[in-house]
Amino acid sequence: MFTPKRIKLSGAQYRKRRKAKEFEIRMQALLSNEDSSESTDKQYSTLGDDMMEDNHNIENSEQLDMYDNEIDSKENFELTLIDCQDEDPSDAQISYTLDPGLWGDYISFKMKEYLIRTGPIQIKDITFPSDESGRRFTHLHYKRLLTNGEELDRKWLIYSQHKNAVYCFCCKLFARESESKQWPTEGFSNWRHTSRALLMHEKARSHMVAFRKWKELEIFLKNQNSSDAEHRKIIKQEKEHCQNVLERFISIIKFLTSQGLSLRGTSDELYDRDNGNFLKLIELMAKFDPHISEHVRRVTTNSYLWKVNYMSDLIQTELIAVMATQTKKQIIESIKQAKYYSIIISTSLDKGSDEYYSLIVRFVAKDQETQKFYPREHFLCFLVQPNNITDIGDVLLNELAKMELCVNDIRCQAYDHRSLLKAEKSLLQSRITQMNKRAFILPSACHSLVSVVRTVLCESMEVIHCFVTFRKLFDFFTISEYHWDVLKKYSPTLSTKFSKTSDWDYQLKIMDYLQNHLSQIFEALCEIGEDRNRDPYEMYEAQCLAEDISTFKFVCGIIIWHEILTKISPISNMLQSSNPNLQEIIVSMSDAALHFKQYKQVGFSEVLREAEKIAQEIEIETIFPAVDIVKTRLNKRLTTNEDGQAVVDPKEHFIINFFEYVIDNTTRITEERLMQIKNHYETFKVFYNIFELQNLGADTLKEYCDNVDKTLREGDYSDIDGNDMCTELKNLFGFLTPEMSTLDTMNFISKNDLETVFPNVLILLRIFFTFPLMLSEQDGSLSKLDIIKNFLHSPISEENSADLSLLSIESQISSTTCMNDTIDAFTSVQCPNVDS
Repeated sequence: MFTPKRIKLSGAQYRKRRKAKEFEIRMQALLSNEDSSESTDKQYSTLGDDMMEDNHNIENSEQLDMYDNEIDSKENFELTLIDCQDEDPSDAQISYTLDPGLWGDYISFKMKEYLIRTGPIQIKDITFPSDESGRRFTHLHYKRLLTNGEELDRKWLIYSQHKNAVYCFCCKLFARESESKQWPTEGFSNWRHTSRALLMHEKARSHMVAFRKWKELEIFLKNQNSSDAEHRKIIKQEKEHCQNVLERFISIIKFLTSQGLSLRGTSDELYDRDNGNFLKLIELMAKFDPHISEHVRRVTTNSYLWKVNYMSDLIQTELIAVMATQTKKQIIESIKQAKYYSIIISTSLDKGSDEYYSLIVRFVAKDQETQKFYPREHFLCFLVQPNNITDIGDVLLNELAKMELCVNDIRCQAYDHRSLLKAEKSLLQSRITQMNKRAFILPSACHSLVSVVRTVLCESMEVIHCFVTFRKLFDFFTISEYHWDVLKKYSPTLSTKFSKTSDWDYQLKIMDYLQNHLSQIFEALCEIGEDRNRDPYEMYEAQCLAEDISTFKFVCGIIIWHEILTKISPISNMLQSSNPNLQEIIVSMSDAALHFKQYKQVGFSEVLREAEKIAQEIEIETIFPAVDIVKTRLNKRLTTNEDGQAVVDPKEHFIINFFEYVIDNTTRITEERLMQIKNHYETFKVFYNIFELQNLGADTLKEYCDNVDKTLREGDYSDIDGNDMCTELKNLFGFLTPEMSTLDTMNFISKNDLETVFPNVLILLRIFFTFPLMLSEQDGSLSKLDIIKNFLHSPISEENSADLSLLSIESQISSTTCMNDTIDAFTSVQCPNVDS
């Protein structure tokens, strides 16, 4: 036998049941009828007061106590089963019709309530049927003629078209059992005696009793409607107040996350010194905003109804989670609408030097208002948290599956050096390529070539020591005004103070100054290190820096790094331009790779000559320091040459571990990127200047389109049709002008509703702009990677929340989300059983 599932009633459901039972008790009180006239009159005289008693008096009644016990014994049954038990079985068969001939013998409480709220309906606009004697009911019977000639409405009299009979409305509803077989309830159709029967009935005592019950219940229902309307008004006011408060709280969270400011403090109490930025802004708004002021007043008065004040850490977390979910949902919907996208995996360090692997997607979004296409880059999540050894490939594929993003729609993969090493370790690139061979591997414009080279070079301890010294020198003179003034005394040509920036042209200028003015820097450090009026720690730091830069190895390192920056920095700037010229970039990268190969053969002697000149200026020996041997428990870690022999000569050690290592890795990275860009350019070169397509011959254009078709084909499926695209391009030439860029061409097709004319061209252009070789400009001058780096170095990153990171990095998207949708989503989480 099926056993119904048992659940526990919630408080709201329990109170709803109690309220329904109270109403039923009152209905029973109105419907009860005592035999004696005295008791009946006494009951009617007190009934109006009983109906308006306070709910607490009703709860103390014996009947309600019995009902409470019944609820306690049944509270674990399914709600649907309980509700069915409350209803009368005959309710399902009764049609709430206004024809009294169809009401039946039993009329439930619910139907009586419906009929009384509706009121008796008197039919007047029909031709009433006649009986066998030719007599019939007329609308004149709805009136009672008084002796003075006046007429009164018989509002209680109703006619049934179904039975061709008249009924008494109040007696039909409230007649006693002994009167249930009389004509007022059974219907009267003896039209010959209609007037006498109506006159006798309206004077009868039973009619008076039923009429009184009808009117008192009608008054009770009207009062109940008035009370309910007042309650609804209060609920509406409170709902509007809560909505206004939540709108302001959400706006505060959006502001703080967009500015990278932390929300919480050590306290969660209002007007506490350490309660954090969120509560501090609420305190400030309470001085000027009436809604926040009223909310704060309610909270601070310790009212029981306002213990839940939407300001706790838990509520903040839930609000942030809802906002982040909506922001991420909006980004994912945009990706799905665009169809094609690229993934960019980047590694960033926070203030504690912990690595974060971020997932960025690039796609082409269409503005429905302007009908223009825009390349977009958006942050989705951090794939691997610090100190997490999770396979980055599994994490990425799982994240894409959760977001319901198809791997087959990926058209490009881009990695920086650290993420590339992790991807190679997990075979991520090959796994994606096996699933989708059209997921090309390209460098991203947001991954600066200089940054990639420097990251690779920092895998050597010798190079790290050199870079760390650069950083210490930079910080030492930029943090303190006194240090800067001392440096300017020895180097009057300095005009502006060094500043922290990722602009590699500026970094090159600093390195150029460092190489040409190392003696002045050394003198400034010596003066600060010998100043007894300064802090001893400051003096010691200056002495250590002076010692570090006064080595011949460091001087050589400056010259080598300056040489690399001189060649790499211009190429990096060209790659990060808004409209890169790949043909010039390929030529520059080829020249740079060739230069580094030649520099490895003959460059070290040039380095020594330059280093000796600088060494003479600062009066240091032109010899390399002795090799430091790192001892382990089993053996000594020594550098070996090509023959496998240990290298102990300091000069040879420097050549192998610094000079050749730096040049070889720089050459390798340059050639790898050169090969990726060159292969890409050979396939899509004409789309970097689409106007030049018309200069191609017919055979060349056909061959080019076939090559693109082959590149974008996997099995029997291809993104475009090469033959159709060739025809479309020939027709497109008539619309092109020399000043139109590739993006202008795509927007021209969209704005002029030419998608059906050039579908293959538009698809190819959408794919073309997913390639991350060009920066996306939706965030101004900052790339998405720069924004991520700023977030990781901001105070808000210390809260270590994935939702906060998404809101902060994608603040432009979160600011456009609908406020009402956010509030509805939040209330659905907080109050899932309450209708909005």
